Amino acid sequence: MYEGNKMFLTLLLFYSVEIRVVNSEENTCSSVPHETVGKRLPLIGEMRPQIENIIGFQMCLKKCKAKSSCLSINYDRSQLQCELNEYKKNETHPLVEDKMYIYAEIERSVQGGNLCGDEICNLYSTCVTTTENRKICIETDCTEPQNNPLLDNGVVSDRTSSPMSVTYDCNPGFTGVGSGNRITCKPGGKWPALYYRCELPGTCNFESEIESSCFLTESTNDDYDWTRSSGVTETEGTGPSEARMGVYYKFFESSAPRSQGDVATMVSNRVFEVAHTYCLSLYYHMYGSGMGTLKVQTQTGSENPVTLWMVSGNQGTIWHRLNKLAIPLDPNTKTRVMESDL
Repeated sequence: MYEGNKMFLTLLLFYSVEIRVVNSEENTCSSVPHETVGKRLPLIGEMRPQIENIIGFQMCLKKCKAKSSCLSINYDRSQLQCELNEYKKNETHPLVEDKMYIYAEIERSVQGGNLCGDEICNLYSTCVTTTENRKICIETDCTEPQNNPLLDNGVVSDRTSSPMSVTYDCNPGFTGVGSGNRITCKPGGKWPALYYRCELPGTCNFESEIESSCFLTESTNDDYDWTRSSGVTETEGTGPSEARMGVYYKFFESSAPRSQGDVATMVSNRVFEVAHTYCLSLYYHMYGSGMGTLKVQTQTGSENPVTLWMVSGNQGTIWHRLNKLAIPLDPNTKTRVMESDL
């Protein structure tokens, strides 16, 4: 009999998408430059960062780019909180461990910016002269609607001037996710955060029973299905206390009535029309005695599955990330995310 063993899987963003498949340019899976996951830059002396609440990581980066004095960010993935730092890590002030944070630095260059006193204003900022006759860069406000928040993988489909608003649509092949694709700004104010994003039909976050963008479905050729759940688990001493981001995750219970050798598998239900190398990222939590094995595989037709990545055993009480695993796919090949009991 097996005691309290569970395998947990969650699929992000971000804004949380914890499994995503995207095209990999030139058959490589590259990471965001200067991004450090699981670390943050601590406070230095009396310096306090500007705080932006309830925004995504990409918007946090854009906020930093819009502020000429911002050189780096600490992004709290659990609280969706953005810290805009006016300094970077160095030998005197190194990064510290913090699993809920992402640290990233901003590259500043004169190209594409405007000289503003001793600063360079980028395309998200405006140069103004203060009462002390000092020139500084400030974030562009609603008086210049052409510089409203940008949407990755999307376009502006409509604008109005009274009230001032912008409506976005996703590019072909992408699906809109979020609370709304229209933002409105009062004169003299700033454009609000855009809680809307465009995702490839290859992103799963398990926040709803049916996800149009999710590329995985339960296999009919296994022993059990993965279970969608939230919060703490019933078996003491196993599993996470909550989803990594969002509310829901999927898990596989390997305690009784499960038996040794039982398998739970999710397979891709999307046909990849073009033979290409794609990238898969996921977050997983494996805590408990006698954990099984989590595998990512591909399978072409009726051939035997090919294992591209696997992890076994107790991995502790934190969420771990598999980041941008290269997966070769074609119209006849499926992706498999499988958990097998010991």
